Amino acid sequence: MQQTNPAGDSLLVLDWDGRMTLFGPDLTLVRTLWPNDDVSEMHYLGDGLMVTEVVVPDIEGVGLVRHRGVLVVFDLEGEGGDSIGWTFGHEEYVTDILSSRPLFGKNSLLDTHGDRIFLGSSDHMQVEEINARGDTLRVLRIPDFPLSLSAEQVEAERNARFDIPLPQGVTSLPPPFVAAIEGMPSPERRPAYANMLVDPMGAVWLLPHRGFSEEGGPEDWQVLGPNGNWLGSVEIPEGFRVTELGTDEVLGVWTDELDVQHPQVLRLSR
Repeated sequence: MQQTNPAGDSLLVLDWDGRMTLFGPDLTLVRTLWPNDDVSEMHYLGDGLMVTEVVVPDIEGVGLVRHRGVLVVFDLEGEGGDSIGWTFGHEEYVTDILSSRPLFGKNSLLDTHGDRIFLGSSDHMQVEEINARGDTLRVLRIPDFPLSLSAEQVEAERNARFDIPLPQGVTSLPPPFVAAIEGMPSPERRPAYANMLVDPMGAVWLLPHRGFSEEGGPEDWQVLGPNGNWLGSVEIPEGFRVTELGTDEVLGVWTDELDVQHPQVLRLSR
């Protein structure tokens, strides 16, 4: 479920099945709409317009597959649904018995600021800024950001796929699953980032990608300023998951040592 505030004093909630429900300032139900069953996130563009990515699955693909997406703009009346371009979508590894994220799999990411759309494929440490018609306005990038993977890093990531909880009474993964994981392609480069958020000032925050075998420790978000300049990194404490950026604060969820989640606000000094 995702929530956003499309008009400042209203609330729009997205359910897992693509249903969107709009509530007024007093939380009364205004309307319900289903723009598309495959909508997984939504972003406000102003003037009652929303933009979302609709995944177009490659149902015949086998091996390493990348499911492309369509950028769709619609209004809060549920009208429109106009396509303004494509995204690179997300990668999936598909076999006869397994559909899973590949080793260091790539994913497209989307956010908005005002009437601007920020779109990234995670293939490179760069983000494309476009308008509501799909026209490219500029490309923001961090040059020479290291993305190369060593053979040891890839092997550690593959081994991490074997280290998963098993059902009671099961002592090992079935051989076909082991063979499928062993058959996953070995990438030479990691995705550039795993998350992207645009703050109220127009700065773009990128979370460098880490694999399953690399999880833990603080996160170093890379920040591109409103003018496109790389400002450096901001360290986020271990166990804190960023959900929203403010002008002077970072909102998120902190998970304690007992795996209990707590809403938390971190102060941000610019």
